[in-house]
Amino acid sequence: MKKIVVVFLLVVTLISSYFGYNYFSSRNLDFDEVSHYVISDDVLPIPTITHSITKLENLLVYKEYPYSLDISIHNELIKVGYRKKEIDKAKFSKLIEVLEYEINFKFGISKCETTYRDVLVFQKNKKIVGIVKICFDCGKYYSIGENLPNFNFENYDQLENLLEK
Repeated sequence: MKKIVVVFLLVVTLISSYFGYNYFSSRNLDFDEVSHYVISDDVLPIPTITHSITKLENLLVYKEYPYSLDISIHNELIKVGYRKKEIDKAKFSKLIEVLEYEINFKFGISKCETTYRDVLVFQKNKKIVGIVKICFDCGKYYSIGENLPNFNFENYDQLENLLEK
């Protein structure tokens, strides 16, 4: 009887994973505008013994923030020193392809102190539907949004090229 229960649970898990994989795909992310914010090393706020950084700088550059899809994120990023670049609509399909979700489990220690130098803000009808913060140095990212999957950043080079870094 235990074997039947285990097999049943495995089948249910596999079916859920399959349908979850299809539903939580970057192809479900509906947007009509993407802004790419990037902060350069010469503007990057770095806490030192003689220099403290503001709470907003710390949250935006080093922490998993924002916690909601507030339109004020645009102004906050600019205030801290990020530069804004609009991503051409012709690149949207390639962006979706590069960010496409795959079941991918990674374990390990970060290679750096995570510094989110790149931020993608996805909008639909002037409403923010997703935000992805990326550290290309260690491969860590933070995302929040409607229909935002756990993106697959296996090929960071393609994303960097797409963002013209």
